[in-house]
Amino acid sequence: MRRTLALIFLFACGVVGVALSPKGDDAKPAVRNFDFTYRTVVQVPDGAGRVRVWIPYPQDTPAQKVEVTSLDAPYPVRIETEPEYGDSMAYLEVDHPQAGEIPIVLNARVQRTEELAKDLPSGDRDGAIPDTVKRWLEPDRLVPINGRIAELAKKVTAGKTAVGIPARFSIGFPIPPDRGEGEIGGYHCWASFWLPGYGWVPVDASEAKKHPDKREYFFGAHDENRVEFSRGRDIVLSPKQDGEPLNYFVYPYVEVDGKPWTKVEHTFHYKDVDTPPAEPAAR
Repeated sequence: MRRTLALIFLFACGVVGVALSPKGDDAKPAVRNFDFTYRTVVQVPDGAGRVRVWIPYPQDTPAQKVEVTSLDAPYPVRIETEPEYGDSMAYLEVDHPQAGEIPIVLNARVQRTEELAKDLPSGDRDGAIPDTVKRWLEPDRLVPINGRIAELAKKVTAGKTAVGIPARFSIGFPIPPDRGEGEIGGYHCWASFWLPGYGWVPVDASEAKKHPDKREYFFGAHDENRVEFSRGRDIVLSPKQDGEPLNYFVYPYVEVDGKPWTKVEHTFHYKDVDTPPAEPAAR
């Protein structure tokens, strides 16, 4: 699902056509440094043949820098990247492991920078959509772009052709606004839409709904209290999984003997720090 959920976010809250005014054009983006721990435990059954594990692997984006400081597992792990969205993942494969647990712990230091839409052009904008953006216009196998989606788009955008607006889906984890440390209960997802003549505009409709007083802010911003792990929907992993494409990829995905395996535990922890991630070594 390349863009459908993102469009639902935009349409449901009426973002298309509203004035985006987050913090003011002179505001400097906020920056946050924190350590993030992603822990997975796979429960291996008796008599298992091949066990395959994929874990989303955070990477740099324009809004975040990531230094993976450790990746511990009882078997070899390699880093793979799928070609559609460029999502990275840690991959482990083992044949005939002993019954019991396979623990995998990923530790990363993250610097997340607030994304703010500034100097947005006013009025309707026409312009060519770059080839790298066009994939966010495509339908997907779960929610095709027709029927109710098209009807909703027409109503909310006052007759504009909403299916011509590329919208990008991102997913990761929310970091509590108060500085400190603690466990994180689950994922968070957000969106961006493409504005010709400007580029990607950040939108977080779920945060706007939870915080009505910040509605204008979140229709033009992603705050620094998050970490991104992947983008896109209908994800084909690398190496390719035997099961169906994933609706989204933020939790571990495991197969045992070619079948999806759900006896997998996962926990997430953050801790604010003062030091940013280390710069990558020069090549």
